[in-house]
Amino acid sequence: IASISWPVGALLLLTAASAAPRVAETIVGLHLRPEHVASGFVALAVCFEAFKQRTPPRLHLWAFDYFLLVYVGLNFFTSAVTSPQPQLTLRWATLNAIATSPYFLLRFLIKDESGLHRAFQVVLWVGLAESLFGILCFLSHLFFRTSVGVEVGQYGAIPGIYGTQYEANVFGSYTGCCAIMFLAYFLLSCDSRRSWDGWGFAVTTIGAVISLARSVFLAFHVAVLLVFWLVWRKGAFQVRRLLPLFLGVALLLVALSPVVVKLVRERFSTIDLSEISADNTTWERLIQMAVAVEDIQA
Repeated sequence: IASISWPVGALLLLTAASAAPRVAETIVGLHLRPEHVASGFVALAVCFEAFKQRTPPRLHLWAFDYFLLVYVGLNFFTSAVTSPQPQLTLRWATLNAIATSPYFLLRFLIKDESGLHRAFQVVLWVGLAESLFGILCFLSHLFFRTSVGVEVGQYGAIPGIYGTQYEANVFGSYTGCCAIMFLAYFLLSCDSRRSWDGWGFAVTTIGAVISLARSVFLAFHVAVLLVFWLVWRKGAFQVRRLLPLFLGVALLLVALSPVVVKLVRERFSTIDLSEISADNTTWERLIQMAVAVEDIQA
């Protein structure tokens, strides 16, 4: 962090750690995740920076920040007072607080518009790299039957692509969010290099598609329409920008369609609106929610 721009270095550490392999899921039995370790390192870096400048970091809180602090505080309170096993739930509350803490780093790390721009670019290009790796895992499994970055039996006979994320739904949500940010940046930016944002949108969109996460398929187009509406409200909507972008994305999706369309059809074939519990994963979630309600009552 000390060798490069401070905001970029810290956020790069966080985003890279959030995409760490699943081998770091547990460390010495404490169920630490990569984001917990990264948050600890960045917290130390913030303290080091403050010590070097001999000025305590200033934190300017917004209204939403107080709601987040109350949420974290309530986790500790209910874990200590109402839990049948306070020692366990206080540990989980602590891990949750650590995972939440990077939100407040924005107050320390981003102090001007240029810092925000650099941080945003780091987040986007790490997302692009994650999408590329997931696509390579998908193609490798398709042609060579490898299992790197792929949960072969996640959806029965359908593979789940997780790349370096925890599982396929997380990978799909992550790449889908990056695609939406690339699209917004492409439509609103006046930078001459915005064509790279168009390519970023195309690659991350494909990453979201190959994840085969049904939630992504149902929500992605809604987010795209929301971006269009926001761009139109700002008076920046230009059809000539959209035509080459969506033409390129369409061509890439057509190239993948012989394989992807079949998998997507199979993913949605298990949904029966007249009998929600007919789908195995939906049935499992219903059972988990019912057990959770019983635990809360207990």
